[in-house]
Amino acid sequence: MKTISLLLLPVVTLLGANSMSFNGYNRPRFAYDMQVQSNMTGIENQMSQLHCQQNYGCLTQGDIEPPLKLLASSAKTGCPTEMKKAVDAALGGLDKGPARLAEFFTLFNRLLLANKGVLDAQVVRGSGLITASPDGPTAMAQIYSKSFIGNEDGIADVIVKIFEHLKVSHQGIHGFTDTIKIMIDSSSQKNIRKCGCGYTPLASAISELESSLAEHYGCRRNLIETPSGRRFGKVIDSAISGDRESIEEFIRIIVEFETQNTKMFKGDLIRALKFTEKYTQILSKNLRKVFLALIGQPDELDAQIRSITRFIVQNKKMIKCVFNAYKTMIGNEDMVLEDLLLRFMASFFIILCMFWVPFCCCC
Repeated sequence: MKTISLLLLPVVTLLGANSMSFNGYNRPRFAYDMQVQSNMTGIENQMSQLHCQQNYGCLTQGDIEPPLKLLASSAKTGCPTEMKKAVDAALGGLDKGPARLAEFFTLFNRLLLANKGVLDAQVVRGSGLITASPDGPTAMAQIYSKSFIGNEDGIADVIVKIFEHLKVSHQGIHGFTDTIKIMIDSSSQKNIRKCGCGYTPLASAISELESSLAEHYGCRRNLIETPSGRRFGKVIDSAISGDRESIEEFIRIIVEFETQNTKMFKGDLIRALKFTEKYTQILSKNLRKVFLALIGQPDELDAQIRSITRFIVQNKKMIKCVFNAYKTMIGNEDMVLEDLLLRFMASFFIILCMFWVPFCCCC
């Protein structure tokens, strides 16, 4: 989230680097002037010095730009072929293991910081696209979602591999968190995000939802407490407020949960992608609500959470019947409702990230 180059799919789209080249995408994205090019050279030298025992070359600026340009182009044109090339590049990078993912985050974050002016301009532009209409950036989202068609399986493979690598890589988690934090800080410095110290945008609404789930559905295992002992809702609220530790804890919770059953996770992602292709406007509206909460305007998201709470309290019998039928359908009678809620939240978070990146980072 994050105003975001919080890349999940995109983030990794940039990993394929050494194994692929793309005609027409070779000019540096960030090198707008000699000073920026100088910054890039210095960063690449630092990366070479930090490079550990690996049997492939160190990532460079020239490696990560072509896939990112493909992603940006697919967002503008809706071209599935460009998306497939970006996905193939991502898979090629991920095949190099968790260290490659961590290396990418290290380089990418340094590029963001070294080119702060470019980043700030993209954040301002992306914010305008997301907030301009009550429906969010529906027209652009509809174009972008067309690039998913036929690539659902590959995109899901990329995301699953990212999560598998993050599970065993503290450095990868740390780098991903830093990416999100950099984007949040950029929005604050450009006066897009106006949140004072102690901002608690959704604390009351989330607490009400948690209490209702516990009282009416017995949801107490995953949803209520986190490994750190905090309520999960508090982690979400603090992450939205920009607290770095909470952002990292949220990522760890989702990663740990989804890697317990990667086959189910992949299925969830494919369904989420197909839903997005068909119901882009719904996704676009919710992207806008989450983004508004991130920048200090939580009223719309707060109202939606409270509406969900009222619905689950007033329709207990129907929800329980549907949930039991769902468990039977997938052959998992041991599933509890909070598991389903976490699965939905993870898929929603990932899809939002996929939309935020081209809007706020690489277009």
